[in-house]
Amino acid sequence: MKNPIRTMVLMMCIFMASANAQAQTHTPRYISMAPSTLGYYEYLPEQYNNGSGTYPLIIFFCGIGELGDGSPAQLPRVLANGTPKQIQQGIFPRSFTVQNQTYRFIVLTPQFTGYPSVQDIDAIIEYAKQSYRVDVNRVYLTGLSWGGGMVWSYLSGGVAYAGKIAAALPVCGSADIASWGGGNTVALADVPVWATHNSGDNVVPLSTTVNNVSSINNAPEPPDVAAKQTIFNANGHDAWSRTYDIQYRENGLNAYEWMLQYRRNLAGPVPVGGLTFDAFFTSPYMQLQWSTASEINNAGFVVERSLNGVQFDSIAYMPSRSVSGGGASYAFRDYFTPPSSGVYYRLKQKDLNGVNISYSPIRYIPPVQDGSRIEIFPNPVTHDALNLRLPEAATGSIRLQLIAGSGQLLMNKTIENTQGSRLFSVPLPTEVQRGIYTLRIFFNGSSEVHSIRVL
Repeated sequence: MKNPIRTMVLMMCIFMASANAQAQTHTPRYISMAPSTLGYYEYLPEQYNNGSGTYPLIIFFCGIGELGDGSPAQLPRVLANGTPKQIQQGIFPRSFTVQNQTYRFIVLTPQFTGYPSVQDIDAIIEYAKQSYRVDVNRVYLTGLSWGGGMVWSYLSGGVAYAGKIAAALPVCGSADIASWGGGNTVALADVPVWATHNSGDNVVPLSTTVNNVSSINNAPEPPDVAAKQTIFNANGHDAWSRTYDIQYRENGLNAYEWMLQYRRNLAGPVPVGGLTFDAFFTSPYMQLQWSTASEINNAGFVVERSLNGVQFDSIAYMPSRSVSGGGASYAFRDYFTPPSSGVYYRLKQKDLNGVNISYSPIRYIPPVQDGSRIEIFPNPVTHDALNLRLPEAATGSIRLQLIAGSGQLLMNKTIENTQGSRLFSVPLPTEVQRGIYTLRIFFNGSSEVHSIRVL
C-alpha cells in the first residue's frame, strides 16, 4: 500500500507548482530595450502564461536616484518607489474593475543609464508591443520626478508619439514643456493627463506642473479631455506615495482606475513614427525641415501657416518620400516676411485613405530681426550643435556660457570673430542631456540671455 502521507505531500507540491505558474510574476530582465536602458523589471498578471488575450500596459519611469547599469546589483534600485514597489511588496491589486470590466496590467519598469531621448522611450514602447501581448489601445505612461519628466518629454515629442498613449500620469515631473509650446502637442494628440505635485516641493518647482497643465488646456486646439492637476498640501518632493496609494481616490477612482477609463482607437500601426519638425528663418526665406523614422499608409504632409497660432492656412503639399515603410527627410522654403507678431507653422499628415489626419507640434518663428540681436536656430536644438547668427556689428571676442537648470556652468567658450562673419556652428558639450538650458552671450560690452531646449 502506498504511503498516504507521501502521496498527500506530492499532491500538495503539484498543486502549489501549478498555482505559482498561474500567479503574478515580477522578474528582472537583463535585456536592453533601448540604448539608454540595459535592464528592466517585468510584471506579468495572473493567468498571463495560460491564455492568448491582450492586456493593458503600464510603463513606469523611476527618479534619478534609481539610475543604474541594469545589472543584478543595480537593477533592484527601481523597486524603491511607486508601482514597482507596490508589486514587490505584494500590495498591487491582481485586477481592477472599471465601468463593469475587469483588467489586469502588464507593468514594465526600465532602469536608465541617463536621461532617455524621445526615440529611446518610443523604442521601449515598441519593444513591449513586440515582446508581450499588449492591448495597443491601452498603453499608459507614468513616472515620478525625473521619470515624470520623461512622461512629459515623450508626450510633447510629437503627435505621432503621443498618439500611442491612452493616458499619462506624471508625478512632480521635472520637464518644463510649457516654456517651448509642448502643451500644444499634447493637446493635439488628445492624451488625457493627470499631473500631481506637492505644494511645498523643494526639488521640482510646483510651477512646472501648473504651467504644463495650463499650456495643454489653453492650447489653440484644446484636448477633448482637459488635463487635470492635483496639488497636495504637503512639503517635500514625495508626491508619489499618495498618488499611487490604492486607497487614495478622486471622483471614486485611484490612479490605476483613472487610467483605465481611457483607451485609444488604433485599428493598426501608427501611420508616421518618429516625426521631428523644425522651422527657422534664414534670409530670405523661412526654412521648414522635418523627418520621420517610419511611414505606413502615409499619403503626405500639408504645410500650414498661421499669423496667430489659431487659424492655419494650407500653403504647400509634400507627398510621402518613404520607401518600403522606412523613414524620410523633407524640406520646404516659405518666401514670406512675417509681421511684427511672427509666424506659426505646423504639418498636417494625411493617410492614404484621405480621411485620417494628424498634426505635428506647432513651431513659432519670431519677427525677422533687424540685425542688432543674436539669433539661435533651430531651437529646440536637435543635434550636437547649435547655430548662431551674430549681429552685424558684433566683432572681436564673443563669449558663450551654457548653464544647466541646476546652475551648473557646462560651457564657457570664446569665439574670435576677427573676419566679421555672422554665422557660427557651436558644438555642445558631451555632458549636455535633453532639457532646458540658459545661454548667455557676451559681445561688444553687452550681453543677451536666451533659453534653449535640447532634444
